[in-house]
Amino acid sequence: MFKNFFFIFVFITTTFAWYNDTSVIKQTLNVEEYINSCGIYYPPKNFLTAAIDFNRYYNGTACGNCIEGIINKNIQFKAIVNDLCSECNDNEILINLDNNKNIQKLPISWKTIDCPSSQPIFITENSNSYYGKLKILDIGKIRQVKINNINAIRTFDNFWFVLDFDGLLGCGPLIQITDWNDKITKYCLDKNYFGGYCPNQNIKCTI
Repeated sequence: MFKNFFFIFVFITTTFAWYNDTSVIKQTLNVEEYINSCGIYYPPKNFLTAAIDFNRYYNGTACGNCIEGIINKNIQFKAIVNDLCSECNDNEILINLDNNKNIQKLPISWKTIDCPSSQPIFITENSNSYYGKLKILDIGKIRQVKINNINAIRTFDNFWFVLDFDGLLGCGPLIQITDWNDKITKYCLDKNYFGGYCPNQNIKCTI
C-alpha cells in the first residue's frame, strides 16, 4: 500500500493506515465538461474519483492512488485520486458522488489500497523519434518510467518526458514502469507510436 507518501502531511491514527479528514463532496462532472489535473479519465470499475489538497497532491505524485474509506460513518466508497482540489484546505479530500449537487463537509476515514489490475492506456502528445511525451493511465500510482532505458521525467501535467538522441523512439520503444511497491512491468509499443521515422528497421523491442 502507498502509506508512506502521505505520512508527513497529515495527522494519522496509531494504525498508520487510516486518515481522518474533512471531506468535500460534490456532484460528478462529465469528462467533456472537466479536465482533471492528473489526466485520469477512466477510473477502475465501481470506483469514484477523488481530488486531494495541495500539499498531498505534491506536483502530481499522488495521481493514480487508489483509496477506500467511509464517509460520515455510513457511506463506503472506493476512489482513485485524479485531481488537485484547489478549494480544499489542508487535510481535506474531495470525493465526487453522483446525484450530490451541494458541496458538503463530512467526516471521512480512508486509506490507500492497491489498484485493480488492468492493462495501461498509453497516450502520446507532440512526440517524434527524438522527443517522447507519454501519459500512462489505468495502472495505479507510478514511481518511475524508463523509455528505451532512458529515465523519463514527470511533467506538471502528469506526462513522462524523454529525449532519445539516437532517434529510436520511432522503432517500437520499450516502456518500463516501476510502481510504488517497486514492482516493474515492461511493455513494447508499436513502431511509430511516437511518430517520426525509425533509422534502423532491424531494431525490435523485446521484453
